[in-house]
Parts: sequence; structure tokens; C-alpha cells
Amino acid sequence: MKIRIFSLRFHLIAYGVLLMVGTLVFWLTDLDLAISDYWFYREGGWVGIDHPFWGAVYKLGTGPNIFLLYGALVLLSFSWLISKNRATKLKALCVVLAIMLGPGLLVNGLLKPLMGRPRPYVMERYKGSDEYVKPLVPADGGKSFPSGHSASGFVLTILFYVLYRQRKKLAWFAWFGGMGLGMVLSIGRIAQGGHFASDVLWALGLTQLVNTLLYFKFEAISGNDPKPASKNPVPASRKAKAGFTVQAAFLTFLFGLGYLINFPFTFYKTSDKKIPPQITRVIINSPLEDEKIKLYQRSNRQIGFDHLVFANGFPWSDVQPVPSIQLEGDTLYYSVDVRKKGAFRDYRGRIKLFLPKGVKIDLSRVKGRIVEDNR
Repeated sequence: MKIRIFSLRFHLIAYGVLLMVGTLVFWLTDLDLAISDYWFYREGGWVGIDHPFWGAVYKLGTGPNIFLLYGALVLLSFSWLISKNRATKLKALCVVLAIMLGPGLLVNGLLKPLMGRPRPYVMERYKGSDEYVKPLVPADGGKSFPSGHSASGFVLTILFYVLYRQRKKLAWFAWFGGMGLGMVLSIGRIAQGGHFASDVLWALGLTQLVNTLLYFKFEAISGNDPKPASKNPVPASRKAKAGFTVQAAFLTFLFGLGYLINFPFTFYKTSDKKIPPQITRVIINSPLEDEKIKLYQRSNRQIGFDHLVFANGFPWSDVQPVPSIQLEGDTLYYSVDVRKKGAFRDYRGRIKLFLPKGVKIDLSRVKGRIVEDNR
């Protein structure tokens, strides 16, 4: 049977094959690890963590997805209360559902907690402790699979489907824009150690499958509409206009507040200090109650830390580790505190303490969760 390119069957087959073949490649080869290896340096860590461009991509890259959802909801309210245009109402609803069902429910709500795949930056291969888990293999505690940031970019291709019949050039611009943003977000998350390439593949495939299923369903509903659009629509009442104004104002407040408290951050800082030759005892004094603490032993007489934080909060929020050293005879007091400014909705911090070799270590004053002791 001949398959038309712009048809539901073609899209389901194309993206289904892409996911199956791609997953098989990741299963049978080390491509996932090879791609992540490219962005990781043994001496300096992940390339994207401290890079200003990839940091900006991480912070601002989900903005278009949020603003599109906001615009679609406002348009849905307008078409419902003011214009009474059923075609516009269906297209706006299609966009809303694509964002809420794809990146929202399916990627972040169901698959991330269900699969529990560890992120690259916690792997032993990249100075962490976890083992590599192949895609589609259930694990525990991680949220790597699929990539939420990538999905928030790729889902923008829903505009291609809702615009294609009337404005083909703008539709193709939206498709390339969505794919381009999705790829930039994907590279950034891989460069930061937040995701594997296979996480990106599934974010792409799932969002496109949801987009196509929704569009062709709504296209069928719109095509079977027995009531054609009126050429002389009835003007909206004052009550309808007031209702739309209230809804638009509420959505503006809700999305503005939601965007502010969900602003993403990546904080990364390292520090190393030499231990004087007379020191025989080191007392660690660190009130790190919100951090996961990992202990490592150096092969030389140096002490230091490696601090990494992924968080969501207000844009003016900040995190700074503050180390201090105090000498008393043959004893060294080493303190690392973490000072936070602003407010955070979600905070995930880990700190690696690198302890010197050949001296006695006192950890009795460390407050926090020591999740690993690799000495």
C-alpha cells in the first residue's frame, strides 16, 4: 500500500523505526559513552558545566516552550470566549496538549521516575560512583531518561503541523526552529554530563509521536465539523470580554511566577590547597546539610573540594562554597560552608572532599550525608 508522506501512518512508521534502530545501536555499541567521553576531560570535568554559552542554554533554553504554552492558552481562551473560531480553538488546544503530554506527562512525569536511569555525571567512568545503564533498562534513583530539556525544544515542531495547511513556509520555519533548538539543548545537556545521547533520541521520538498523534486526531475532528465557520460572527459580549481579560491576566501571573521560581541553575567550583609539612592531623568542619558528600583520598599532601549544584529557583539566587583554613600547631582545621542567596524550589548538590595522604583525618564535625567514602 502506498504511504503518503504527510500522513499519520508515515510519521508513526518513521519515528518508530528511528527509535528502534537507534536504541539497538546504543545497545550493541559504546556510542553513548563515546559521545559523552568527548565532552569530559579528566582534569577539568564536563566541558559545559563552567562554559558561559552552555550555561545560558541551560538557563534560557526552555523559555520558548513555556512562552508557547502561555500563548496557546491565551489563544484558546480568546477563541473560546471572543472569536468563537472552532478551528483556532482546536489548534490552540492541540499545542497545549502537545506540550503538557509530551515533555510534561510522558517525559518528566512518567518515564524519568519510572526508568530511574543514572545521569552521566554520577557514573564511575566520570569520577562518580554509578555504573552505566543502557536505555530502556529500569534502574533506581536517576532521572536521565529521557531528556526533559531536549523534549522542550523538539516539541515546538507542533507548530509545523498546525500551520502547514495554511502557511507552509512559516510551518517549515517552525519545524527547523524546533529541531534546531532541541539539538542545541541536547548538546548542552550532554556537554554538562546531564544526559546521554540515547536520552536525547527518545526525547525526540516521543515528542514527535505525540505531536503527530494529536495533530491528525484534531485534523480529523476539524474535518468532520458539520458547522462551518460563520462569515458574520456575533460580537462578543461584555461578560465574555471581561472573562477573557481575567483569564489572560491570571495566566500571565501564573506563568510569570512559574518561570521565576523554576529558573534553572548550574553551579560548579573547585579548590585545592597545599598542606604544610608539619601537619599530622586534619579536622574537617563542614555544615553541608543539603549536599551529598563524597570522600576521596589524594596521593599528595593537598586538600580540596569539587562542588556541583543543579537547582531551580529565582533568577537572582546564587550558591557559593566558602572554604577556610586555620592552623594550630600540627593540626589543620579545614572548613567548607555553602552560602545560598535567594530561594530554591529544587536543589541537588554534591561535594567531593579530597583529603590528603599521610595525615590523620577527623570527620566528627562534618554535618551532612556522606554517601560515599572512597579513601
